[in-house]
Amino acid sequence: MNDLTINSGAKLTINAGKSLTVTGALTNNSAEGIILQSPENHGAPGSLITNGSITGSGTIKAERYILAYSGNSDGWHLISSPVNTPNIANNTNLAPGDNDDLFAWNEVAYEWTNYKPGNVFTTMTNGIGYLVAYQVGANKYMTGTPNNTAISYSNLSNTNDKGEGWHLVGNPYPSAITWDKTDAGFNLTNIAGVAKVMNNSGSYSDRAANTIIPAMQGFFVQAVVHNNNSFNIPLLSRTHDNSSWLKSGNGERFMLVANDLETAMFQESVIGVNELATEGYDYQYDSRFWAWYAPQFYSIVGDDLLSTNTLPSVQPESVIPFGFVKNESSSFSIELKEQMVAYTVYLSDLKANQEQNLTSNPVYTFTSEAGDDPNRFILHFAPVGISTPTQENPAVIYSHGGVIFVTGAPANAEITVSNLTGQIMLQGKSAANSLTSLNATTLPKGIYVVSVLSNGQLTSRKVVL
Repeated sequence: MNDLTINSGAKLTINAGKSLTVTGALTNNSAEGIILQSPENHGAPGSLITNGSITGSGTIKAERYILAYSGNSDGWHLISSPVNTPNIANNTNLAPGDNDDLFAWNEVAYEWTNYKPGNVFTTMTNGIGYLVAYQVGANKYMTGTPNNTAISYSNLSNTNDKGEGWHLVGNPYPSAITWDKTDAGFNLTNIAGVAKVMNNSGSYSDRAANTIIPAMQGFFVQAVVHNNNSFNIPLLSRTHDNSSWLKSGNGERFMLVANDLETAMFQESVIGVNELATEGYDYQYDSRFWAWYAPQFYSIVGDDLLSTNTLPSVQPESVIPFGFVKNESSSFSIELKEQMVAYTVYLSDLKANQEQNLTSNPVYTFTSEAGDDPNRFILHFAPVGISTPTQENPAVIYSHGGVIFVTGAPANAEITVSNLTGQIMLQGKSAANSLTSLNATTLPKGIYVVSVLSNGQLTSRKVVL
């Protein structure tokens, strides 16, 4: 609508999942004159965007249903205020009881600051997120004047061996936002381009540019250098979106998920493609891994552990190492949830000497014990058309970290590794129905030809060591 006036004593309810845009001025003279209603689940509340001024002595009531704490996998929520600096005790019902929790995050000390002992903080700051958990599920709310200005951040700390630059911020508006929306004015300067939200399975989910962060959602951003940094959450980022809280983003990418089969916790890991990215860590496109309660699962780039790893392209020879560290459970799976259609995806388990085509069989199950080498998995690719070993293509060959891997070859197939002059440098035989590895770390760095011969049929491929 154009202008909107709410008279004293009047009420306007925006139902859960519905939205209202006021293109002109909003004049509100009624206490709780606008109610942003929430469903009793993780669904979206009512959404309000005001493009003009907001005046009047009235307030709005922004609701968000928070499910009861039932365990570390789904009991914690990151929340933020869409109204200006509400007093927690007087203008919200977020104040925790004896068996509830409300925390602020301290990057410098790498710790959660508890609201309860002496009320260290008493208000919710615009654009800052908070961690909450409640024994009983309830409709939580904040009342006040809706924030209608851009929020700016600058000179955020990056404390080595503590918070490492991770700061808990929050969506400051009574609507969803599009994170780092193109041309909206986020102006990220020395701020990582991928944000993190806490999902309901004991881990964090990444938010790349142009993905949704729901209303009243807290999220983490990383300052990649100390103090010399800044960014905005601009008004142009506001959008009406009725997706559920903690919705995962979409895009041209591969997504793998490590599932804890005993508790249903999970950890996502994304391989993205952007021609502006490099093979190394790019703070604009990648995101460093941050553990919570779920099993740890991440791709490895040099010394960086990444939950989002964006590459300039994916080639048939692309090999991506993955790390895995168990939590309290012992039974797990790795599942290919999303993939680019032009590729076949393989997962190699170096501990079990097994390889699985995730494109045709997307769930790989395994067990893990305390003390296992974290550097356990390798992801590699093939163009569609050679996704499974056939008589024409009887073996898949690749290399990583000075080791040559062969899979899909019949038992006792002859494997030779030759330099480009034809000199044989290594020889071996394939194992039956499993992954065969040849340690080539003693060979000089360079290009080699790996040949697999079985039943008179030869497969050869160049590899780089």
